[in-house]
Parts: sequence; structure tokens; C-alpha cells
Amino acid sequence: MAFPSASRLFPLLILLALAACAAQSPASDAAARPDAAAHPDAATRPAGCSIRIIVAFSQSVQRPPDDALVKEVAHAAGVNLMYVRSVNPELHVFILTAADPVSGCDRGLERLRADSHVRSADIDARRKPQ
Repeated sequence: MAFPSASRLFPLLILLALAACAAQSPASDAAARPDAAAHPDAATRPAGCSIRIIVAFSQSVQRPPDDALVKEVAHAAGVNLMYVRSVNPELHVFILTAADPVSGCDRGLERLRADSHVRSADIDARRKPQ
């Protein structure tokens, strides 16, 4: 019985090693939970709510809004805002988190909408063309 040559075994061993690494990788867990990618410390953070929102700031706010203003608006609303990206110069995507898992995000979103610095704040969701 002949053994396979080393040149045939080497690629197979590399493939198996990569598959084993991928199975143990935290990235596979992040793919299953999209919020984990946005919050690397999701496993250690206390239970609460987390939603993705799109915010348009009022005309008086500089583009893009500075960190101090975002922190001020978040503090006034009783939430945390983590910047994700800008959709365009007017619209910005944030992750809104609140400590209360039941109504914290809903109340926080309402308080954001009432802030004079915020023109609009909506949950980021897929929209169907009309």
C-alpha cells in the first residue's frame, strides 16, 4: 500500500488547520450576532437594549457633528450613542444602547427626537419601495 506524497498532504493539512481556527474564532460568533461586531465587549456589558438608528441633526449643527455634541445629546436622552457611519452629509448611523431592556430604547429614542439639536431619529430598518 502506497502512502500519499507529502506534496498532496500539505494542502490538506493547511485546509484542516484553517477550518479548525475558523470554528474557534470569535468572528464566527460575531456573524451570528450582528450587535457583537459593533460591541466587542457585548458579553461583559450588562443586559439592556440596543438598536441601530439613523439621525439627522438640525441645520445649526456642524457637519459632521462633533463628539462633544453627540455625548451631550446622548446624556440628555439617557442613552449611549456609538457612531457607526455617515450615510450622507445629513444622515448618520448610530447604535443606541440603554440600560432598561424593556423600554429604555423606546424612551431614549423619543427623548432624542425631542432634542432641539436633532431634526429626526428613526430606527434603521430595511425600507420597501412604494
